[in-house]
Amino acid sequence: MLVIFAFVLFCNVSTFLGSFWGFKNIPPPSQTETLGTSSSTVDLKTCSTVDLIEAEGYPAETHTVTTADGYILTFHRIPMSRLMAHNPSSTPGPPVLHLHGYESSSAEVVLRGRRNSLGFLLSDQGYDVWLLNFRGNVYSRNHTDLSPDDKFGPFWNFTWWEMGSKDLPRVLEYILDLTGQNKLQIVGHSQGITALYVMLDQHPELSTNISLVSAMAPIAYNSHTQGMLRWTAQFLADIPNFASQSEFLAPSEALNSISSKYCQENSTTQTACYNFLFLVTGFDLEQQDRSNLVNQLQHFPAGTSARTIVHFAQMILQDRFQAFDWGEEENQRRYKSSHPTQVDLKKATPPMAIYVAPGNDYLAQPEDYTRLVAELPNVIRLHTVNYTKWNHMDFITGIDAPRLLYPFLLEEMNNYSNIDRK
Repeated sequence: MLVIFAFVLFCNVSTFLGSFWGFKNIPPPSQTETLGTSSSTVDLKTCSTVDLIEAEGYPAETHTVTTADGYILTFHRIPMSRLMAHNPSSTPGPPVLHLHGYESSSAEVVLRGRRNSLGFLLSDQGYDVWLLNFRGNVYSRNHTDLSPDDKFGPFWNFTWWEMGSKDLPRVLEYILDLTGQNKLQIVGHSQGITALYVMLDQHPELSTNISLVSAMAPIAYNSHTQGMLRWTAQFLADIPNFASQSEFLAPSEALNSISSKYCQENSTTQTACYNFLFLVTGFDLEQQDRSNLVNQLQHFPAGTSARTIVHFAQMILQDRFQAFDWGEEENQRRYKSSHPTQVDLKKATPPMAIYVAPGNDYLAQPEDYTRLVAELPNVIRLHTVNYTKWNHMDFITGIDAPRLLYPFLLEEMNNYSNIDRK
């Protein structure tokens, strides 16, 4: 435990000091270089989502949109599979939009090679795969007027509420307009689904544009959260509003240096790296590809606002799925009520396929997702992964995800697609 504590302390102190005295945030990696057809040709320290996609032989595109409040979002596309790309007459299939989890990015579903990564498996099934980057992460750290480099500046005045109410409507509009489709499917993990529920509450008319939602470890209610987030919830919720309006865990030279040195496969400290992650997600070392950890940590954390984690902490303590709690006086000004606006899950009417862990996912516990499922009006599948120790990160990084999870997810998605599979 002392080793874990020392590692956590070192990471956080190094990141804090680095942001003020010398370590630089890492800008979005170059997105123009094509690196061949083998992932072994990719420089893991500098590669972008596009590099990861193209290294596996798939076509990749970069798109940007500007939200109504000025955030410039960059997202990525795999328009067709590597095999279809060699056929000049091939056209993209039905669109599917992936929504990443907390502190993550579009890279999360292309990090484990073409046979194991959900993004590539979706492409091979014939889907036109779109990978979103929510405001504030390394790819969407831009704005028409506000500077993300202002330490406590207004750029960082957001949580997952704005990701759902502002980012998602604009992205859906863009994808449907560009593809000429009137519907798409959504696949998401954790906070990505939190934001989706906000969008459906604030913009219920968009429900008609979604043919199916595949939700992995969705978070709406979270009062039964375990582990580090539970232990620190009160501390986080007590952070003053001015202090939470800041960047949190942006990619940096400091973090990359730490992970490269201490988290390598076969190093004596790699287990401590995993234990730090497991304190948040649940312990399950057996499902981790230890040779890929440094690669994963070059893309995670990807940056967001500090206010986002404070918002999750408020939910744990107040046992409500609601907008950010500013305190009674400011709530009254913003919401015309002393309490924040609550999400009405009855407005989430698209068909929902829910994929959950039996109980070792610290962030999506059975009591909480059972309550969620009971309030959703159109759950067409509730699938519990058949693995006792399955944790929150296993949905993305688990060695057996291609065997224990993705076949069921793809089967349900294919029931709602118009792809000819004869």
